[in-house]
Amino acid sequence: MKGIYHAVPNTVTGRVLIKFHPAHHTCDEVYDFVQSCASRLSEGEIEISLKHKNPRLGRMNPGAFFTRELIVSIAGNVIAGLVLAVFIAA
Repeated sequence: MKGIYHAVPNTVTGRVLIKFHPAHHTCDEVYDFVQSCASRLSEGEIEISLKHKNPRLGRMNPGAFFTRELIVSIAGNVIAGLVLAVFIAA
């Protein structure tokens, strides 16, 4: 739909965050559009292609909790703790 530039579903809460341009649509129009799409989807009028299916949904790769960002964050906290301990001891 023209004017909607971002939509992110949350499969945990069942909600969707939709960003749209207010010059094109009102909140009620976007809500009605989403309701219409959900209805058409449940009735099988809209086919979900492989492009729209999330292959990672429900699956977690081994080691997914230990990403580079997590390791950097832990290392940074350890270093900060050591520096703080040196200042306190001095």
